[in-house]
Amino acid sequence: AGAPMGTTVTATATCPAGKKILGGGGSYTVSSASQINRVGLIASYPSAANAWTVTARVNQGLSSGFTTTVTTYAVCTV
Repeated sequence: AGAPMGTTVTATATCPAGKKILGGGGSYTVSSASQINRVGLIASYPSAANAWTVTARVNQGLSSGFTTTVTTYAVCTV
């Protein structure tokens, strides 16, 4: 909460055992719409043969009590 400028938040989605990554993506939320422009996605990539990672960075410090969350999605082989 109240993350300062430069804070990064990373999340990784992993495929089930024996499955491989085909693609992925992600998004971020901020606990107040008034703070949404203070955060941005900086990376979205396959981080392993079975995982996708997304990172967001706080570009302008969030006001006290506000938080950001990163959600990652993985598309896996069937």
